[in-house]
Amino acid sequence: MAAQIQAFMLACPVSPTASRAVRWDQLKAHIQDVARNYCSTFHADRTRQLRALRMRASQARVRYLADPTSQPALDQLRHTAAHLQQHRQQQAATEALRAGVLLHEYGDQSTYYFHHLHRQRQQATVLTSLQQQPGSPMADLCTQAGRQQADSIIVSFFSADSPSGMFRQLPTDLTAQQTLLSSVDQQLPAEAQQACEGPDEGITLAELH
Repeated sequence: MAAQIQAFMLACPVSPTASRAVRWDQLKAHIQDVARNYCSTFHADRTRQLRALRMRASQARVRYLADPTSQPALDQLRHTAAHLQQHRQQQAATEALRAGVLLHEYGDQSTYYFHHLHRQRQQATVLTSLQQQPGSPMADLCTQAGRQQADSIIVSFFSADSPSGMFRQLPTDLTAQQTLLSSVDQQLPAEAQQACEGPDEGITLAELH
């Protein structure tokens, strides 16, 4: 790699059309290309070596199975198995090193955005007006009358007595209610009903209807 960098520096000197910053960017791209080509060649060589080792190990295994009493066949089988195991260990070490590099480069980037959001100052949302529905009068929260009007709008929104309130009583589906009650096959004894919360006399099925 050092020789590649020296050759690039000699071939691409600083000039009026190529400043130091431009040449630095070009050098980084050149290093990436050299590293990519080296990794590709290295991977291809390792693949060929692994294929050859597997072939020799398979042939040694066939010779040993043909004559299990042969000491040379056993030695050859052990030798090829040891070489194959060594190759796998080297490959595992390479993969572990590559994983460590990736973790160092990209490991913390997935949570950076959320930590950045947490560190940012959260601005409060300020309401200056409130409207019950499109077309209705606007309540100005900067005035006393407007705040009183906004209180009425909020109460009406949540009140069960309001026709449009969130907790208003909705019509009961009597058919669905009857289906639900008919599926109840057990009831609490009278003593247990008296211990439940609610009226002392308990709730009967007729009252549920």
